[in-house]
Amino acid sequence: MKTRNRIFKLRSGEDVIANVKGKSGDKYILDRPMSIKAATFHNGLGISEEKILMRNWLSTSVADQIKIPEDWIIAITTPTDDVDKQYLQNLENEDIEPGMDNTVGLPESYLKLIEDMKKEEEVMKKLQPPKEKSVLINMALPPEVFMEMLKNGMFEAFPEEMDGEGEEDDDDWFFDSNRFKGDWDGGL
Repeated sequence: MKTRNRIFKLRSGEDVIANVKGKSGDKYILDRPMSIKAATFHNGLGISEEKILMRNWLSTSVADQIKIPEDWIIAITTPTDDVDKQYLQNLENEDIEPGMDNTVGLPESYLKLIEDMKKEEEVMKKLQPPKEKSVLINMALPPEVFMEMLKNGMFEAFPEEMDGEGEEDDDDWFFDSNRFKGDWDGGL
């Protein structure tokens, strides 16, 4: 894909992607620059994934263009097709949706997580609701923590109709989180 977008590695350590509008003397003119950060996320199965996050580099300014002196640039590279597409998508999203207010100063990675959670919630709403008397849960907890949650009534261990009538009560064994000692390695 042919693109005028470039990634600039700056002396400050920042990576910035932008459309290069041209050069004025010893300065590059960048249109709608975005900072690029790589972040590692862990999915529900404990598998880590690296994602590229982009944020409007001029979000605190009314300007869309900035001039960067050549001596502040360490390197200029062409983005991969995927990164270029993500940049263009971020620009499009910025044009459509107003940015999320970050009045408490959350890190960018938290804002991205919140946005991802909202998207997942929308997907989940489109799925059929679980059948009656089913359990839908997705979390990773040490067994001891889960058992304490059960013990303290945060979840119902077994619905009444599932309790075996006439069977010996073994709640002490069920709620004994010590039975997991030595078996739990903290991973999947």
